[in-house]
Amino acid sequence: MAKIQQVKLMLPIQQIQRFLQVFGKSIALLWSALPILTVLLIICQLLQGLAPAVSVWIVKQVVDTISAALTQKVDVSTNMTFLLTGWIAALMLESLLPPWVTVIQGNLNERLMGHINLKLMQKANTFEDLQAFEDTLFYDRLQILRSEANQKPLYLLTGLGYLGKQLATMLTIAGLLSSLGWWIPTLLFAVSLPQAYVSFRLEETAWQVAEGKSQQIRRMEYFSSVLLTDTYAKEVRLFGLGKFIVNRYQRAFTDWHQAQSNIRFRQARWSMLSASISAIANAGIFYWVVQQALQGYLSAGSVLLYIQSLAYFEESIAEIAYSPILFEALVYMRSLFEFLVRQPTLYINPSPVTVPLNFTSGIEFKNVSFNYPDGRLALSNISFTIHSGETIALVGENGAGKTSLIKLLTRLYDPTSGSIFVDNTNLQDLDITEWRQRISVVFQDFGKYSLTIIYII
Repeated sequence: MAKIQQVKLMLPIQQIQRFLQVFGKSIALLWSALPILTVLLIICQLLQGLAPAVSVWIVKQVVDTISAALTQKVDVSTNMTFLLTGWIAALMLESLLPPWVTVIQGNLNERLMGHINLKLMQKANTFEDLQAFEDTLFYDRLQILRSEANQKPLYLLTGLGYLGKQLATMLTIAGLLSSLGWWIPTLLFAVSLPQAYVSFRLEETAWQVAEGKSQQIRRMEYFSSVLLTDTYAKEVRLFGLGKFIVNRYQRAFTDWHQAQSNIRFRQARWSMLSASISAIANAGIFYWVVQQALQGYLSAGSVLLYIQSLAYFEESIAEIAYSPILFEALVYMRSLFEFLVRQPTLYINPSPVTVPLNFTSGIEFKNVSFNYPDGRLALSNISFTIHSGETIALVGENGAGKTSLIKLLTRLYDPTSGSIFVDNTNLQDLDITEWRQRISVVFQDFGKYSLTIIYII
């Protein structure tokens, strides 16, 4: 039991470490996309985050200065002029920076979106075979990454911007609160950090649910396209498929929607619990501040400082803990980084053999068997030879393995067992790029490219 409890205690630490690693990699990716704008964004967000603490401190000084002037009858005009000038400067800083932050975020988002899409395409292009693309789990994850690539970069920038701003505000406000007592910001942090952790875990669970239900999402998109595009318009009307397609869409939608609803209810319950704990802690601190003020240990400005600081602190915590935008983006980025480090499985000879210009002995399949990644048997112990200059036709029933055989010949897959030889050289040892340049294939499900004829030819 002790070992099990130790493992359970380590899990949150490991998850926080993974979160911080993804956060660091995301910042590095952002930096690689456009470093100058990234620096400008950080500076603007930090300045925005510092402004509330400066404003609160100035208001405290103003209240204490006025109180001293009324009770001690001293001239405070010089101090008041200085304080009012500082307050106006802080107010202008808060007002003037947001438009520039919006401009910087817009430019960064476009650049980051293109950067991520290029990385996805470049990585996908490294997979020379079809094994990854016919792996349901891999393909579903890839489609989620592709479909969210235009949205999640904006979430990342917006979330990181809010995080930088709110962290700067929270830390500077914590510094002001520590003047009343070091334990006040410590207690507020202690009751607030679990909120952020729980929110991240729930967003992680939501992403896992989205991955698990990605097939349902694709079904919904497909059934919707059947009725809402002209591709299937004739068959839908001639065969009366409308009600059938609508029913299939509703079944897929119900399954997906139920899973999403369960996640939202869990988020609401945990948020209510953590908010209640935070409210109790704040009430206790506020009671202590009032008692200290009544006993003459705190000035009126200190009480006002606490009230304003607490409002800013709670707002910052709420932005960090209950901001699904950043957590969604970081979970997406984690999946992106996992995809980018995945290595191709197709064997590529580091010293490939040049493909001969003219074949002499031809192509030989020797005891070739092949199973698809899901375990389906396509070919079993096939052996034959295609001699140089010979024209042949592959004839067989549907599912006999004709297309699978061509996929092996073009190295879209490698045999599960056995070998294929080209002029007595193993096909796996030939230069794969040269080999594919020497052959032409038209599959039954050939691709149609939306390009001009000059590029298609």
